[in-house]
Amino acid sequence: MPIISQIRKGSKWLKGQVFFIYLVLILGAVTMVYPFLIMISGSFKSTVDSTDFDIVPAYFYNDQMLLKKYVEARYDGNVLLYNSSTGAGVMGFSEVAGPSAGNNKLLKEWERFIEESDMPSGYYRLGQVVNTGFMPLMQREFVKYLQERFKGNLTDYNREFNSTAIAWFYINAPDERFFEKSYISDYSPAYTAYTDFKQRQALRHRIYSSVKNIYQHSFLSLKYGALVEDYNKAHGTAYKSYSHIPLPETVPSAPGIERDDWIEFVRNNLNRVYIQVIPQAEGVYHDTLKRKYENDIARLNKAYKSNYSHFEQVTLPTERERGISGAKSVDYDQFVMSASPEYLRLTGPDILFKHHLQRKYGNIQSINRALNTGYADADAISIPSMEYDWATVRKHHRDIRWEFASRNYKMVLSYILLQGRGVFNTAVYVLLAIILALTVNPVSAYALSRFNLPSTFKILLFMMATMAFPAAVTMIPNFLLLKQLHLLNTFWALILPGMANGYSIFLLKGFFDSLPRELYEAAMIDGANEWTMFWKVTMYLSKPILAVIALGAFTHAYGAFMYAFTVCQDQKMWTLMVWLFKLQQNSHMSVTFAALIVAAVPTLIVFIFSQNVIMRGIIVPQEK
Repeated sequence: MPIISQIRKGSKWLKGQVFFIYLVLILGAVTMVYPFLIMISGSFKSTVDSTDFDIVPAYFYNDQMLLKKYVEARYDGNVLLYNSSTGAGVMGFSEVAGPSAGNNKLLKEWERFIEESDMPSGYYRLGQVVNTGFMPLMQREFVKYLQERFKGNLTDYNREFNSTAIAWFYINAPDERFFEKSYISDYSPAYTAYTDFKQRQALRHRIYSSVKNIYQHSFLSLKYGALVEDYNKAHGTAYKSYSHIPLPETVPSAPGIERDDWIEFVRNNLNRVYIQVIPQAEGVYHDTLKRKYENDIARLNKAYKSNYSHFEQVTLPTERERGISGAKSVDYDQFVMSASPEYLRLTGPDILFKHHLQRKYGNIQSINRALNTGYADADAISIPSMEYDWATVRKHHRDIRWEFASRNYKMVLSYILLQGRGVFNTAVYVLLAIILALTVNPVSAYALSRFNLPSTFKILLFMMATMAFPAAVTMIPNFLLLKQLHLLNTFWALILPGMANGYSIFLLKGFFDSLPRELYEAAMIDGANEWTMFWKVTMYLSKPILAVIALGAFTHAYGAFMYAFTVCQDQKMWTLMVWLFKLQQNSHMSVTFAALIVAAVPTLIVFIFSQNVIMRGIIVPQEK
């Protein structure tokens, strides 16, 4: 019977009713589809845009948003690293914006410099290496590099690098925090392999920390406050921002607060890779070692694990050796802390760039004229990092967009396929669950339908009663029973408790009762036995309801988490849902969205095939 009467269907009142019904249906569809679209959109996002509830992520078409995501990933979500490299002084990556008018001449000069110079690996780090809830690009590439090196043999990797990694997924690239004083390169075999990998990567993946930016935004802004006015008040200056404060390469000769700031920064806040002891201090360095080791070279050799014959053979660490560790590292640090500041000189990518420009163009006036800059002096020269990032985004925008669009899904797929036996366990569990559901339940329902048992009603009532109790109620009794039978952490523990389902038997019996009895009588006349009638008559005509049962069995087994984790706590028996739950605990919300979408694909495929059988078996015959 139609909802709207056909009589007077052209009246305005009935048209209004029809319009209202369609409006309600549309609104209902929107309220269902819109959150799903938001989740799909969220699976392509990261921290900087995760709070934007847009159906299409903005970075798909907006280069400014793409820049925010790029620098967030490039600097590993670390605002301090970004500020120390670019001098931006932002509080968060959402404040990042592409420069309206960059200096192309200075940018080109910097690009030529990094291409032609041979800077030590300790002067730069790779971007996109730290797992901040995502699996970044360079970490994935590093794992591929190791897999190729060891031919996919994780045991060989653990043996050579003295590691205990249980899967390639858990191998992380070193987080080289050269902008922090406490960071020291260990030069272990694993770090040496990473250094080799780092030097193979394209220049655009490198991050060059600026010593001047570290001084301005990691030292002065913390010491004097976020407002440069506080610094000006203490120093009697009139700088407009911390970015305009120069950093001398050597300690200021005049006593005063600027000299004190320089000494405090170099000794207490700057990483040793950026501190150079001038050659004239080597004699003082030797005297310091002699006093410490009581002029006994054997004691020094024992501490250094070396074979020097006299103290004068001990040289000051070069710029490629300042990642030393052990006793030599301690001695060098103590000398830097105690030696006269006149013996110390700053170095680093920005200072080397300054020297390059001075050699090429001469004085600061020539540099300003050639590069269209306005530096007050040579100490004000800085690396055009923000312009370089913006140019990289504009030049490689397609590759960068694809990286962010696929990163979360690559992480999920890598985790699923390379982590344990989750896919195999789930496939076996689901297959056995479907086979048993299509075997035990139909046989039970066929017996209740074909034979007039005196207790049929009581059996059905008992089966219906099982629907009144949630699955959580039976979880503990099942666990205790399986424990007594020594079946925990086996596939039997997963499939035995649920292989007979009261609701499925009740549903199948009702369907079997609807089949014509004349078919069975004709089959009996032709000499068919009970098994033939069950398989060739009942099961053949029951494909639609069997598809429903199979779909239910698949959904129950595939989506089982709590029960599967309870009876199979050994990682070797974890199913896919257990592994995905663990992934969600250590990943970003966007990765969780991607994991949910990936996990839903098999269910969608099975539903489509089952629905097709149901439609052909029920709706089409009814239409005929």
